[in-house]
Amino acid sequence: MVINKGYPISDDEISAWGGVDILTAAKVIKKKGKKVEKYEFKLKDYDLQNIDNSTIRAQIRAKRDYIKDCQEKEIIINAKVNWQDVKVVINQKHINRTSESATEFIKLKEEMFKEGILSFEDAYDLAFRYIREQNLDFSGFSHKRFKYLFIDEVQDCDHQQEELIKKLFDDEKVIVQRFGDYCQAIYDGERNNENDNDRLKADNVLPIHNSNRFGEKIAKPLRSLCMEDNHQLVGNEDICSVKPVIITYEDPLVVLPKYAELLRTTIIPEMGNISVLDIAIRERGEDPLHRINIKAC
Repeated sequence: MVINKGYPISDDEISAWGGVDILTAAKVIKKKGKKVEKYEFKLKDYDLQNIDNSTIRAQIRAKRDYIKDCQEKEIIINAKVNWQDVKVVINQKHINRTSESATEFIKLKEEMFKEGILSFEDAYDLAFRYIREQNLDFSGFSHKRFKYLFIDEVQDCDHQQEELIKKLFDDEKVIVQRFGDYCQAIYDGERNNENDNDRLKADNVLPIHNSNRFGEKIAKPLRSLCMEDNHQLVGNEDICSVKPVIITYEDPLVVLPKYAELLRTTIIPEMGNISVLDIAIRERGEDPLHRINIKAC
């Protein structure tokens, strides 16, 4: 089982435990990165004799033990159990389910299931397992309840999601309409399936060139920035928008303050020269029940 050697630690914790020099000497923290002065909390090889306060030593050990416990649970959660092929997959490595280590992983995983703890992958594994073990034929009757199936953001559907949809709906009996943009696919690695997204380029695909979401000030740069021909994109003339802003940085800590500054200072002429912050304040005033969740720093 691999445990990470470092973990984030806040400036407040460092200060409360005696400061950078003391914790560095005690090998509790180490500097992270070269350009930004950040520190990470170590999980082993301490030299706590440099820390006189017994309470602080106990707090350091407690933080270490808590992190290790969380990381061990994360490893168990991320271990994928292929119930059909009788295999356990850990870090993309297949382990025979009958082996001692796999048996222990399955036992721990099922205990976590009872606590309501499961991963994204577990949800699909259990769905397929349930359908198979109960011998359920959803696709044989789902069309009697659902005539249409609309799937949004289909570019982010991976192979197992597509397989589950096929188990639930017979596309010969249910009209399936997919919406998506392969240029906006966010999955990578195992979840990225280029073959599935190729169908979004097929001849029977109906392109949508008009946006209902953003105005021309956003549409204009997108016509040339897109990785494929996007010259037909048209913004919504009824939507007031501002030119996109790209924030470049070396220190990630400057991003949020800069973003908050942009919310305060970016003016929208079409709306009476008000800022995004002004809009948020106005909406909160008009909606005391907070049914419209708009927030600007």
